[in-house]
Amino acid sequence: IGDIHRFRNKESLASYAGLVPRQDQSGKNDRKGHITKEGPSMLRYLLVLAAHTVIKYSKKMKNKYLSLVKRIEKNRAMVAIARILAETIFTMLKKNVDFEDEIIPLTEKKVKKMIERANSESGEINIQENIKLISSKGFRSLSTKPFS
Repeated sequence: IGDIHRFRNKESLASYAGLVPRQDQSGKNDRKGHITKEGPSMLRYLLVLAAHTVIKYSKKMKNKYLSLVKRIEKNRAMVAIARILAETIFTMLKKNVDFEDEIIPLTEKKVKKMIERANSESGEINIQENIKLISSKGFRSLSTKPFS
């Protein structure tokens, strides 16, 4: 990206990254197409890669992605998240602020997934077995009395 001050606004950074729709105009016709793919392809690649990660851990971005997927195909939705991420990065660098969002706790997510996996393998819910399984995976803070 270089010096962030060379971009007038967040849209110009998204345009530089090639994450804006191609626009074809002729008389009264105004058609928007696929993304332009202008600018560094590595930047676009890294933004899409980061978008995959950010939807896993950011509630706001995940909700936005899920709402987009209802209307458009999932790869297009991911590119839209990459554009939002580029615009967010612009704002963060311009205002010199950190990314603030409600982050999904990784440990909580892992524990939930392990319980779901254990339940699906056995076909029935057995809390004591789940606690033993989770404890064997390194999570020592769980109580052996889950509903006390």
